[in-house]
Amino acid sequence: MIKSYSQVRDDLLSGVMEKTTLTNLNPGSVIRTLLEVISKPLSDLYQLVMTVTRGGFIQTAEGKWLDLKVRELGLERKIAIKASGYVTFFRNSEKPDEVIIPAGTIVKTVLDSEGKSYRFATKEEVSIESGSSEAIAFAEAVEAGSSHNVGQDTLIKMSAYIAGVDGVTNKMIDLGSGLRTWQVDIGTDEESDELLRTRAIYRWDELGVGGTAGAYRSWVLSVPGVSSVQVLDDFPFGPGTVGLIVASENGLPTLELLTEVSRVVNEKKPLTATVHVLSPKPKIVDLSISLERFSSFTPSTIEDVVRLNLISINTELVIGEKLVISRLIANIMKIDGIYSVEINTPSENVAAEPDELIQVGEVVITQFVKGRSYQDTEIIAGAESTLMGE
Repeated sequence: MIKSYSQVRDDLLSGVMEKTTLTNLNPGSVIRTLLEVISKPLSDLYQLVMTVTRGGFIQTAEGKWLDLKVRELGLERKIAIKASGYVTFFRNSEKPDEVIIPAGTIVKTVLDSEGKSYRFATKEEVSIESGSSEAIAFAEAVEAGSSHNVGQDTLIKMSAYIAGVDGVTNKMIDLGSGLRTWQVDIGTDEESDELLRTRAIYRWDELGVGGTAGAYRSWVLSVPGVSSVQVLDDFPFGPGTVGLIVASENGLPTLELLTEVSRVVNEKKPLTATVHVLSPKPKIVDLSISLERFSSFTPSTIEDVVRLNLISINTELVIGEKLVISRLIANIMKIDGIYSVEINTPSENVAAEPDELIQVGEVVITQFVKGRSYQDTEIIAGAESTLMGE
C-alpha cells in the first residue's frame, strides 16, 4: 500500500503513543516535529516505489518512463513536426517595379477563439517581378504541432508592412501532375503517452506473428503524419489481400503520405500478403448556421474565427467517426462574442461508414445582432458567406 505524508505521520504518532508514555504530541512539540521531519522522506520513498512500479509496465508507465519501456520493443516516441506549404504574395494590379519579399517574412491567420494566431515564416527570398502581380514563397510554421494545419485562404495577414505588397494568402496552387495544394508538410504534435502506449501494445502482434491487424496498425501508426488507420483484413480485394485506410493529421492524406505508408508496410508485411493503401472516402457535409453575436463584435471578425473553428473539424475527426451536432454547437459557442448558435442543416448527426472520413464542405453563415427583441436585426451586408472552398 502506498502511503501519503499524512498517513505516514499519523502511523508514527500512533506508534509513539502505543509504545511510550509521551503525551505531548501536539503541533509544535519536539517529538511531533521530529516525527514530521522523518515522515517526509518516508512518504517520498513510498512515492518513488509507486513511480518505479508503474514505470515498469507499458500499461501504466508515463513520460520518460514510458519512453524507456518502449525502447525495449524498438520503438521511439514520434517527435513534433512543423507544418509547411506555399503562400502567395500579391498586389492588386501589375506594375513595372519589382518588389522583394525577404526570407523570414511572417504571415499569419486571424486570431482564433483563444486569441491565438498561427504564424509561418518564409524560407526563401522571392520577388513580385515587373509586370507581374504575385509571387509564391515556401513557408514553414514558427512552431511545431498539428494546430498549424490551417485551411486554405487563412494565412491572410503579414506581421510587417512591405511596400508594394497588397496582401498574402495560402491559396491552392498547381504543383504539376494534376496536384493542387498549398500545404507540403503536415504539422504533427509530439506523440502522446496514450498513442505511444497503443503502438507499443500493437507491437506485440508485430513481434509475434507479423500478419495480424494489430501488426498492420503498428506499422502504419509508426509513420509520421498518420493519425488513424482502419485495417480491412477480410480479403477485401481477393485472397491474400489487406486494405489499409489511412487518415493524416490534416484529415485526408496526401499522395506522399500514402506512398510512405505503402513503403513501410511492404518492407514488413508477410510475403504472401498483398497490401492496398487507400485514402478514406471523403463524405462532404455542407453546413448552414445561424448565430447571434454581441454588437461589440464585427461580422468579419466573428466569421473569420468561425471559419478557423470549422476548418479544424476536418483534422479532428477520425475515419468512421460521425459528426455530432451538439459538439459542433459547443465548439462554436466557445468563440468570444457569440451569444447563440443554431445549426439549420444538417438537422441531425451525420454518420460515417467505416471507410469514410467526414469533411466539412460549403458553409453558409447568417449573423444576427444580439439585443432586445426590437433591436434584433439581420445583417444584410456580408450576412452569408461560403467557406472552405476555392
